[in-house]
Amino acid sequence: MLSLNSLPRNGLRMAHINICSLRNKITDIAEILSDGVHILALSETHLDDTINDSVISVHGYTIFRRDRNAFGGGVAAYVKSHILAKIRYDFMSVDIEAMWIQVHLPHEKPLLIGCCYRPPNARINYLDVMCEMFDKVCDLHYEIHILGNLNINWNVDSCPLRDKLLAVASAGSVVQIIDKPTRVYLNNVGSVTATCIDHVFTNVSHFCSKPLSIPVGFSHHNLIAYVRKTKPPKAGPKTIFRRSMKFFNAETFGNDVEYICWESVLGKQDPDDALNEFNRLFVQVLEKHAPLRKHTVSSKQSPWLDSELKKLMKLRDEAKKVAVHSGLQPDWLNYRRLRNYVTAANKKKKCLFYTAKINDVKNNKKKLWNVMNGIMGRVSGTNPAYLEVEGKFISKSLNIANYFNDYFYTKVNDLRRNMTLSNDNFSAALIKDLIIINKNCELNIEKVTINDVIKGRIVHQVWITSMQNSLV
Repeated sequence: MLSLNSLPRNGLRMAHINICSLRNKITDIAEILSDGVHILALSETHLDDTINDSVISVHGYTIFRRDRNAFGGGVAAYVKSHILAKIRYDFMSVDIEAMWIQVHLPHEKPLLIGCCYRPPNARINYLDVMCEMFDKVCDLHYEIHILGNLNINWNVDSCPLRDKLLAVASAGSVVQIIDKPTRVYLNNVGSVTATCIDHVFTNVSHFCSKPLSIPVGFSHHNLIAYVRKTKPPKAGPKTIFRRSMKFFNAETFGNDVEYICWESVLGKQDPDDALNEFNRLFVQVLEKHAPLRKHTVSSKQSPWLDSELKKLMKLRDEAKKVAVHSGLQPDWLNYRRLRNYVTAANKKKKCLFYTAKINDVKNNKKKLWNVMNGIMGRVSGTNPAYLEVEGKFISKSLNIANYFNDYFYTKVNDLRRNMTLSNDNFSAALIKDLIIINKNCELNIEKVTINDVIKGRIVHQVWITSMQNSLV
């Protein structure tokens, strides 16, 4: 497997690779990202609108994309989920395959990350429009990092396209920092060709480490990577709260609930105060029988990626390095054989993994649909990593929750002003109907906690009891 250990440990790790079809290489992408990469730009993603984001998602990262079609082109970028980032559509051109992402780091001015692709058969006016776009961005006085495959050999001094791009970069105080070959391959006549066609342009090269150009086994292009010296934000572990049902007994729980004194709830005039008092009394009993526990959640991107497959991927990558350095045709043939073998092995292990999962849950319709949705990429969305409100970012979970709470509280108050209130009294008998749980019901310990008060099944039971008594 590739290693980025020679890069500085502290800083924002950025990388780019021409992936040449992303759909069947998610496992390889996940392995690259697991090496501490904060931002990974991709070109030639070969995606269209039929491919959902969840199909190509990687745990812990937000994906941004701009597609052409399933047969060529397209750019994308993976950004660490805890890093504040958004697409800047105002910098994009409909005629150019480029995407701009504005990144916010603590105690730093915003960064503009560009991910660009120029097809090898593009006309000269394609580069003209791209240069105009670069000029526009450079005039904004942002910190700029442009990563992409422009198919212009930077190591050939006599290339007119290079001269034009160099002139635009110089005018915008931007330099290209990649000087090593980024594509080394065996051509049709049996000789090795090496070109530097993947580039990184930046106006803060003095803050950037020496870039790497690393051969990888799943692409004809090398992975280029470098570090922008700064202090990126750290991501804490993902945690959830669940009620421990290890010692839960429905009968004793129900008995304790029946003996709760609800007089303090009835004495409240304000409904919100009454609800808070109700929750306080109920949680006291619930905490005794099913205490709330904090759990750290881990997620494995490719569960079928075992030690055997990792070993094969490492052999493939090593074979690519040997072929690049030797230039011998037998070494290239050996690399291609290993590459094809790894691709077939990855597909086979993935197929076996999901076949086993389907067989395990085939008698449970709900779990079966969950597995099928996972295979087809129809997974539920995740909580927002941040909110942008009036140009300002809200990133802390508590602040996001408070913002939504205030927003919907205001909406509800607006609705209540136009409602006719009922004169029905709130009695202790109604409370008893709401909180006495059917002692014969089986609580599903697999259910996660939906709030600090009760589990999902208990909420369901309370709702049914309320409906039966015409309370809601």
